Amino acid sequence: MSPIILAFYALGLAGVGLGLAALWLNWRSIPPGVGEGGWRSARAASLALGLVLGGVSVPLTLHLRYPIETADGHGQVAGIPFFVSYTDRLGHDFLSVLSLADVVANGAFWFLLPQLALWVWAARRRALASPRP
Repeated sequence: MSPIILAFYALGLAGVGLGLAALWLNWRSIPPGVGEGGWRSARAASLALGLVLGGVSVPLTLHLRYPIETADGHGQVAGIPFFVSYTDRLGHDFLSVLSLADVVANGAFWFLLPQLALWVWAARRRALASPRP
């Protein structure tokens, strides 16, 4: 398998894992200097953005293609970060029922990405608010 596809899979798995952790942490604590109402609004906004990104990623998966070189020649891969389909140089696509899992994984990745960004922002606020020795 191509190193590019493996790198995208690694990015996707890391993103989903960290995104799930961030989602859990975002619902458990409020960063310093942010009121409960403001944090609730930030969480709601990140969920809404995640729903939009995750929802849009599903129909766009097959339209967002990138070129790749394989042993058989030049082709195109659809799906970022999870590989969903491959189209060879003759235009034959390789898509199956098993590709549905990757479509769902792509949706989960893009849904969780705003949660990860919110967690990074909150962690930075916590670091800035903590007293320094």
